[in-house]
Amino acid sequence: SEYETKGVEDPRISSLDGHYYLVYVAASPYPGILPQPVHQKEYQWRVRVSLAKTSDFESWNRFGVIIGHIDSKDAALFPQKIDGNFLLIHRVIPHLRLAVAPDGRNFKERGPLFGPRAGMWDSWRVGTGAPPLLSPYGWLMFYHGVDEKSVYRLGLALLDVHDPSVVLARTPEPILEPSTSWETAGQVPNVVFSCGAIETESEYQVYYGGADTVIGLATIPKAQVWNWAKQESEKVHSAFEVVGQITAD
Repeated sequence: SEYETKGVEDPRISSLDGHYYLVYVAASPYPGILPQPVHQKEYQWRVRVSLAKTSDFESWNRFGVIIGHIDSKDAALFPQKIDGNFLLIHRVIPHLRLAVAPDGRNFKERGPLFGPRAGMWDSWRVGTGAPPLLSPYGWLMFYHGVDEKSVYRLGLALLDVHDPSVVLARTPEPILEPSTSWETAGQVPNVVFSCGAIETESEYQVYYGGADTVIGLATIPKAQVWNWAKQESEKVHSAFEVVGQITAD
């Protein structure tokens, strides 16, 4: 399509309702007649979140752009509907945002999810990593954070299971950062960038790009992640204090 003349990138796939939904970024030159991107330094061309669907990986339904005329990337679908709606995470620099659609095609903005944290490893901007994974303590999301030196690292966010717009916790330190030669040197140095993770019986397997040059695999024990999620969830719940009855019987 006209939105893909510069290519497609960053595919993230989710299984939902017996189908596989592939969310990706379509890139194309930015027409001079349209408003120029707000972040010209980061976006040399227009980038649009797009969607395709398959049940067999042989034939595809391509739906094209699913969010209006905004430069957005780093998108992924939740693997189940929330309140009857498809729920999408995407990134408009520098924040992650949520969008909803009853039909899974025409998404409307719901609002910001979370953004950079000053003085921390994700102080410049954040973006989606793997599509969210459900745990007993909420939605787990591997996400990337970038600092002012353009170092890409991976961390974890915990979202409320019933209302994912509620962020229960984020890791104060990254769980993965560039350290090997193939992560620190390459087409884009100092980058670990994930688009997918697999849950096994005992661990999470996170697939990621190293320096935009090679593909790597990192694993983390599920017990370790769940212990962190459990502790953070309990912190939030214990913070509520029952004041007492405020209406008559």
